Amino acid sequence: MIMLGLALALGAVAVFLARDWLESQVQPVVVEKPTVPLTTVVVSRAKLAYGNRIAAEHVREIRWPLDSVPTGAFKTVDELFGKGEERVVLRPISPGEPILPGKVSGFGERATLSSILEKHMRAVTIRINDTSGVAGFVMPGDKVDILLTRDDNGRLITDILLQNVKILGMDQKVEDVEGKPRVAKAATIEVTPVQAQKIALAQRVGQLSFMLRSISNAAPTERQTITLTDLRVGEINTSPQPQIIQPIAATPEPATDGSASTASIVRTLPPEPKPRKKKKVVNRFTSVKIIRGLTRTTEQVPKEGSRSALSQGSAPVNLRP
Repeated sequence: MIMLGLALALGAVAVFLARDWLESQVQPVVVEKPTVPLTTVVVSRAKLAYGNRIAAEHVREIRWPLDSVPTGAFKTVDELFGKGEERVVLRPISPGEPILPGKVSGFGERATLSSILEKHMRAVTIRINDTSGVAGFVMPGDKVDILLTRDDNGRLITDILLQNVKILGMDQKVEDVEGKPRVAKAATIEVTPVQAQKIALAQRVGQLSFMLRSISNAAPTERQTITLTDLRVGEINTSPQPQIIQPIAATPEPATDGSASTASIVRTLPPEPKPRKKKKVVNRFTSVKIIRGLTRTTEQVPKEGSRSALSQGSAPVNLRP
């Protein structure tokens, strides 16, 4: 019994010593994490709309990678508000979005339309309705083309007057707060001084209407005057396909080592032959229905002015009784 107890004690001591030796052999691996230089940026705590007054409780400072700080972003709350003065929101700001100088007014200023106009641009208001205003789907910030329909010496024509025009506001509202289509009576747009003159004249001579543009398409469209004659031509309503440019065969260059050039192996296929035009067959006869009593027949007689049919002495042909 004593021997059994001694064996158990020695076994426990051996296990303890073995575990202690194994732990001493294992060395911790230190993983060095790359250090990214950080700074602070002032961001919004909640959604801020146009005209809202912004104070210190509406923003907060967060850590931001130094290499990706937006241009002009405020780094501290004190830098944004100075001596505790409030600013006004000029453009919508989302939660967590950095506060930029172009989206807030100066100290003590109020939100006005002139503060969001681009330099050298003007604001002009156009009267619209549910049809000319794309049924209320045009929102502030959208881009549109403006059509002019007018009378040109007794005929109606439609031209594209201006393209890619920015909408500043609809019915004195510069922000879409409802989030759903709303039929407006007036639209304020951003144009150059010359374009403003064209708008003023166009409203006197004809009717203006909007074409809503895709947000991803700012390319100019080829202008074309549409008249009543063009309405006869039916068209397929599909997006214009990009032009496919055929590759041009490379000019073979002589090889310097005396071997055949690789470009010389490429052969240009011969042009496809043009289809022959079918000879038009002129029908010099016309069908005439003749009723004799209860009998009705259809006969072929020469057309008026067809001398060749008469000269050949062709007799009327009875097609069916």
